[in-house]
Amino acid sequence: AVAGLVMVRTLDRQLGGDPRDAHRISLRIADGELDTPVPVDAAHRHSVMAALEHMRLRLIDRRAIEEQVHYLARHDTLSGALNRGSLNEVLALSMQQARASGEALAVLY
Repeated sequence: AVAGLVMVRTLDRQLGGDPRDAHRISLRIADGELDTPVPVDAAHRHSVMAALEHMRLRLIDRRAIEEQVHYLARHDTLSGALNRGSLNEVLALSMQQARASGEALAVLY
């Protein structure tokens, strides 16, 4: 019985919380839901829950970097205006829509 209690305490320390919470939180993070912080007890700084919070924060950082890269790929860095590639995409789509609807299209430069 004592060995079982020691094992339970060790597992609880490694997990840092309820196993159901850890499972629910890991599924939420996997689905891209990163808004809610993972509760981490100060006594369990090296637990699974702490690792989940660390991963959530890194994913938030990565998402921000990806958004910045996407913006920079489509905009001029100096003016912030759409770049030539973006203009070509918008122009091609507009021309396709104008052809399909039979409407005229004008481009002012």
